[in-house]
Parts: sequence; C-alpha cells; structure tokens
Amino acid sequence: ARGVLAELGRRPAPAWAARRPTRRRLAGAGGIALAFSALLAVWLARPAAAPTPSADPEPAYARLASAAGAIEVAGADGLFGPLGPDHVFAPGQTVRTVGDDSTAVVEFADRVRVELYPDTAVRLADAGRRLFLVEGRVTADLPGAADAPPTVFGTGAGDVVARGGQVDVWSADPDSARVEVTAGAAELLHGPDPVRLGPGRAAFLPGDLAPVAVEAGFHPHADPRHRLD
Repeated sequence: ARGVLAELGRRPAPAWAARRPTRRRLAGAGGIALAFSALLAVWLARPAAAPTPSADPEPAYARLASAAGAIEVAGADGLFGPLGPDHVFAPGQTVRTVGDDSTAVVEFADRVRVELYPDTAVRLADAGRRLFLVEGRVTADLPGAADAPPTVFGTGAGDVVARGGQVDVWSADPDSARVEVTAGAAELLHGPDPVRLGPGRAAFLPGDLAPVAVEAGFHPHADPRHRLD
C-alpha cells in the first residue's frame, strides 16, 4: 500500500485539477449577475397593477341640487347644523330652510326634484321616496311616467301620493294641509276613501276625518299660513 501511495505521489496532477478559471469566464459570470440584478430592479420598479374595477356604486339617495340663504340639516339625534354645498342626504335626515330668503332643492337619483320654500322643514323618512312635510311648502317635479314609483308626502292630516307631473303641498300646522296639482295626478289618503286630484285641482285636508274639500287650484305665492288660518 505504501508503494502504491508513493507511486501516486510521484505522478503529475491531472489536467482538470490544474485548470483555473479564466478572466473571460469570470467576466461572463459577472455579466450574468449584473443582468439578473437589472431585471430584478426593473421588476421591483414596475407600476402596481390597477385594481379590477368593481361594480358601479349605488347612486346617492338624494342630494342638495341648489340652495339659497340658510339651510340646515339634522340626523336622527334631531340636532340641526349648517348644510354645505353638494350635500348628500341619507334616509332619516331632516332638512329645513331658515328665514324668508332661504330656499333649497333636493334631487333624488331618478331626477325627481323637491323644492323647499322659506321656513320649510322636510324629513326624508326612509330609503324609498317618502317625505314628511313638517311645516311650510314644497313643490315636487316628477318627470317619471304615470306608472313610475310614487313620491309620498306625509302630513299630519294625511298622505299625498303623486306620480308624474307637478304637485304643491302646504302645511301650516300639524293638523292641516293643502294640495294642488299643476300637472299629472295625485291621490290623497285621508279618511276611509282615497281622493284623486287631476291637473288644476286642489284640496284642503283637515286634521279630523271630515270630508276633503276639492276646488280649483289658485297657486298662492304668499305665506301658506295666511291661506290656511
């Protein structure tokens, strides 16, 4: 065994053991590393992928289309505060105009517009288009067809159900209301039988179950309290 080891020790080293990496090979390896680093930097610097667009958001329940003077809004707590431009309303809020020079227009998602006159308060009762006229006067412009979903105005004397056209509603106190139809039609829910109003007709709703008095419309422009007293 010693002789064999001695013989192996005297032999020259194999060619593969004596081979050293050349400069060309080192440069090639360095180039590959640099190219990989550059690709990694480009990949990390790429812009983030745009998020997949989601479904169209639900349209706003109602918004403030225009306003003049002092306009206030209150939530479920009943505390009023100033209303900013382009306010988006939520069901349950109450909007009111304060003073003789204040007006506002509330527009719903289907283009129904409700104008509030001076010293008027309206509560947006729920997610449907049901409003409660606390006091004052409103004019509703309803561009939909006769079979469109109705706009319902609640008052202390009864409900006004309108589909299409233009309807004015006044309320001077919790126990009375006046309705006038300029175009389209409205149904008055007061007492055991509903009363239908056509264009150019008006009605006074008393607080008790007395019959509704239907008459020709006259479009008063004065304070409705002077008309109802």
